[in-house]
Amino acid sequence: MRLKRLTLSLVVLAILSSSSVFAQELTLNDCIDLALSNRASIIAARGREAVADAGELSALGAFLPRVDASYSYSKGKETNVKTFASTEFQDTIVTVFDDYGNSTDVLAHIPLNFVEVDGNDQDSGPNKSLSFSASMWVLNIGNFYSLAEAKANVDVAHLDVLNSEQDLIYSVKVSYFAYFASVENVDVQEEAVKRS
Repeated sequence: MRLKRLTLSLVVLAILSSSSVFAQELTLNDCIDLALSNRASIIAARGREAVADAGELSALGAFLPRVDASYSYSKGKETNVKTFASTEFQDTIVTVFDDYGNSTDVLAHIPLNFVEVDGNDQDSGPNKSLSFSASMWVLNIGNFYSLAEAKANVDVAHLDVLNSEQDLIYSVKVSYFAYFASVENVDVQEEAVKRS
């Protein structure tokens, strides 16, 4: 069943490639190259291998020093505001609550405060700030384990690609030689018909 699916997929791939494929004979290596370049599982396995390689680089990055930089700039205007108490009072009724929630209205004499705003705004700033910081872990055991895991993932992904390619190459060879066997079988059957 698997052989039939592979043969069918090779035929479909040959049809999709171009019409010039039918004009020329394909060698075994041509069939293998065609299958390896168009098989989705092989392409996906190669993509997983690339992701594993990037993960290894990321794990190596944990050993590099970390450098941070920041810059800030501000500029504004300041307004002088003066408040002073007056000798004038205003009578206001204030509601006062006791501990039991009962309320009582009390007449309070509240002094009036006045605010004076200076009309001359003064520029403040500019304030500039530039900072750099650098840090590096001297010994972080977790980074070593992360790197080991990333390397193992690279090895697994590489072996997955090799396994997928070898399975496909084997299937293509079986299909290729089965095709020639069936062609020979037809020739033998035709010869048998002629003899009979």
